[in-house]
Amino acid sequence: MMCPFCREENDAGALACVSCSRDIAIPGSLKAERDDLIRKCDLLRDELMQAKGELERARRDKKRRSA
Repeated sequence: MMCPFCREENDAGALACVSCSRDIAIPGSLKAERDDLIRKCDLLRDELMQAKGELERARRDKKRRSA
C-alpha cells in the first residue's frame, strides 16, 4: 500500500507509514462503502450504454421512416 502523504510503499496491512509515521489504515466501513459506490457506478455505466444504444436505434429508425 502506498502512503498518500509521502508516497512511500508499505506492507498491505500496515496501519502507519514506515517512512512518515502517518496513519494509513482504511476502516472496513469505508472499504465497503467504496466497493458499493464502484458497483453502483458500474451499473449506471451499463445503463447509460444501454440508453445510448436505444437512442441510436431510435435515430436510425426515424431516418429510415423519413427517407
